Amino acid sequence: MSRSEPVREGGSDSRSAGLEPARGAFVISLDFELHWGERDFIRPGSPRMGKFIGARAAVPAMLELFEEFGIAATWATVGLLMAETREEQIAFRPTVLPDYPDQKDNPYLETVGEDEKADPVHLAWSLVKRIAATPRQEVASHTFSHYHCLQAGSSAESFAADLASARAIAAYRGLDVTSLVLPRNQLSESLYPVIQASGFRAYRGNPSDFLNRPHDRIKAAAPVRALRLLDIYLPITANTLGAWPDGNTAGELVNVPASRLLRRYTHSLRSLEPRRIRRITQGLEQAARQGRIYHLWWHPHTFGRDLDQNLKTLRAILTGFDRLRSELGMRSVTMREVAASAS
Repeated sequence: MSRSEPVREGGSDSRSAGLEPARGAFVISLDFELHWGERDFIRPGSPRMGKFIGARAAVPAMLELFEEFGIAATWATVGLLMAETREEQIAFRPTVLPDYPDQKDNPYLETVGEDEKADPVHLAWSLVKRIAATPRQEVASHTFSHYHCLQAGSSAESFAADLASARAIAAYRGLDVTSLVLPRNQLSESLYPVIQASGFRAYRGNPSDFLNRPHDRIKAAAPVRALRLLDIYLPITANTLGAWPDGNTAGELVNVPASRLLRRYTHSLRSLEPRRIRRITQGLEQAARQGRIYHLWWHPHTFGRDLDQNLKTLRAILTGFDRLRSELGMRSVTMREVAASAS
């Protein structure tokens, strides 16, 4: 393999230096996965593949908006996307693979093009490089292969091998990934020792409410899906607000729990858009006044369609945060910075 020039992640600025746990903070994390995240149920040729192509315009647009507002963000990236070519993906393949009985779960059976130009939904080093070069952006891990921890056929051994490959390809690119987001939020306490032993300091935990329990399949039961939709606009669940790490937990794995998923813009529900934005900004204000952490997350490819409208929603949220930063000293921080505050 010929190594391309490594990159340095955008560092902290004056707004993040000397974090004060007494202040509220806004964490954004993005599950950057493109087709790897939905390849088991969206196949090439489907009209729904268009959103993954659209994400290639959405990522730079989001980065520009983050720069405009001085926003830090954690980009949890599937390791396979960090490769420039199919051969690089193969070279970093884990030494132990999961034994999924359902072959549609196996990412290593996916047909991948020769390079990013030929296959822009499975290879995305140019985008990862741009993320890493943008101020206040943290490149984190979404595992190497979009690993499904709760699926039949997963194991501690293959999970550890997957994380080792994720860190190896990142290191090859000059990146030190220390934050982890598990695909489909398939998290269990039994995984914590493996995560910490693999060199990670922070992970995104699930909200504490009953609607966000992890499942071994992406589809939740119909009543749960209906309640999740209502929860976007109405206070069905309370906001999960994270606490700053205790100073006595230095060196331990830090949970930066999710507060809310930013769902895509829906044209048929456009009249409810102000209510959706208000639901999020009210959570931000609650965190700011209580000195806690509000953690918003989403998938970049959900901006791949209706990009202008999704950016408009994001701008409204960031404008609300900017007011809280001015009035209450709220900070924008990465998952890595939250974990570092325990040191």
